[in-house]
Amino acid sequence: MIEKQFKLLGAKPYQESFNSTFQLLETKKVDGEENTISNIYSKKFYHIQDYMTIISITGI
Repeated sequence: MIEKQFKLLGAKPYQESFNSTFQLLETKKVDGEENTISNIYSKKFYHIQDYMTIISITGI
């Protein structure tokens, strides 16, 4: 469901293991990720991401 929503917004969803997310962002193989704030903080994604958009997709 979420993948379809991102496609409708013009994104090209890419599925990979969560553990590879930091490296994919760091090497610019992907330019964003959909995640919880707690994951972004605990995995230190904020070191390599300049921006964050907070949206509510619960119940969609």
